[in-house]
Amino acid sequence: MAALTILGVRTNEERLGWVTEHLTNANDWRLRVAALKALAKFDYESVRNDVLDRLRDKHPLVRQEAANYFIRNGNAEDASL
Repeated sequence: MAALTILGVRTNEERLGWVTEHLTNANDWRLRVAALKALAKFDYESVRNDVLDRLRDKHPLVRQEAANYFIRNGNAEDASL
């Protein structure tokens, strides 16, 4: 989880694939939450759909963190999604 946090501090787009892979494929819900938090440092448009998919995650805390991502980083046009 710490690695995801560290990667989120770096905005290198090459790291984005690694973070989104953990977001979609990690079995541990805590890793998916950490990946969502790390995505805050990346360009909103490049991660928006990945975060949107997590609003339907099987774990409620992942869904909550995805909603928090949009509250913190989203824009008004996406409010009706």
